[in-house]
Amino acid sequence: VHPLDKPFQRGEEKSVFRFGGSAIVVLGEPGAWRPSDDLLEYTKQGIETLVRLGEPVGLRA
Repeated sequence: VHPLDKPFQRGEEKSVFRFGGSAIVVLGEPGAWRPSDDLLEYTKQGIETLVRLGEPVGLRA
C-alpha cells in the first residue's frame, strides 16, 4: 500500500485487492465534496471502515 505522506505517479500501485475486502479511491475537484463524518473519524483513529455496495462515502460540499 502506498504511504499517505508520499506523492505518487500515474500508474503506480496505490492499494491492493485481497479476498474478503478491497479498497476504494475517490477522486474529485477540491472543495466539491467531503468525506462522510464516520470515515474521517475512523481514519483519525486508524480504524478501517466497512463500506457496503451503494453506501455513500461522501457529501457534496
